Amino acid sequence: RSRQERLARACDLWQRGYAGLVIDFRRHGKSTGEMTSMGFLEKLDILAAIRYVKHELQLEAPVVVCSVSMGAAATLLAAADRQEMDAIIAESSFLSFDNTIAHHAKMLLKMPRFPFADTIILLTKLWVGFGSDDFDMRLAVQKTGDTPILFIADQNDTRMPLANVKSLYELSTSPAKEFVVIPDATHGAAYRTHPQLYVDTVEAFLEKHLSHRSD
Repeated sequence: RSRQERLARACDLWQRGYAGLVIDFRRHGKSTGEMTSMGFLEKLDILAAIRYVKHELQLEAPVVVCSVSMGAAATLLAAADRQEMDAIIAESSFLSFDNTIAHHAKMLLKMPRFPFADTIILLTKLWVGFGSDDFDMRLAVQKTGDTPILFIADQNDTRMPLANVKSLYELSTSPAKEFVVIPDATHGAAYRTHPQLYVDTVEAFLEKHLSHRSD
């Protein structure tokens, strides 16, 4: 929705010694744009932000992308395309575009996949311009190389169930991957539910897998 939702955790991590850049995806918050694609095109926004940090701000510290839900999906797609991240914090990513549309149609609207969800899936693919394999995080995590990835699952998440996040963790080929479940949290609410646990977990992961922090 808006980068303002990330300010509190960015400040908490800043107090631990990490610089933070918070962004609005296209057609979110104050960003312009005519369409949102649930993560497929948003991967370009993430790559643009990384280039801004590296080239415009000329920061030489490790770059970590910390994202939730659609942002987590976009991050994994971006990491599969280009090895520009030093670490990833991915909370509540969905498995694939097809899977999440079908799941939400059934969960929220009580509609079957055929023909309702399948029609939305087909029209969106034609409109945005991607195929099933292009927007499948199960395939993406197998292309992220040795980038350290912390997969965060929210225990009471019905939109992106814990088992889905666990399967992405298991499919990841990174030798520096970790999986953590935040108790009692609903979708995307790991930080809001347990801010101290969230920040401690992220910091421990980064200190373990990155040689130094940004100051």
